[in-house]
Amino acid sequence: MPRMEGCVLMSEQYSLVIDVEDDGQTIGLDDGSTWNVPPGDNTISICWYATQRILVEESGDKNYPYRLRNLDTSGDVVKAMRLT
Repeated sequence: MPRMEGCVLMSEQYSLVIDVEDDGQTIGLDDGSTWNVPPGDNTISICWYATQRILVEESGDKNYPYRLRNLDTSGDVVKAMRLT
């Protein structure tokens, strides 16, 4: 069963990438959320493009408490902090 974590619904439901900016450090999803990806992980997310499916997961990292898992690229994962 899905649960609320902060203001993010944690479930197996995915969102779609709508925008990748700042050399992959800012990711916009179709649910209206915007995410910050740390330096280093942006070398993965810079290759993401609109319409790819992203699953938001908890990470356990206090600085970047979420992971964005790209379901269309063999499960590429980056750490993330929600901005909006």
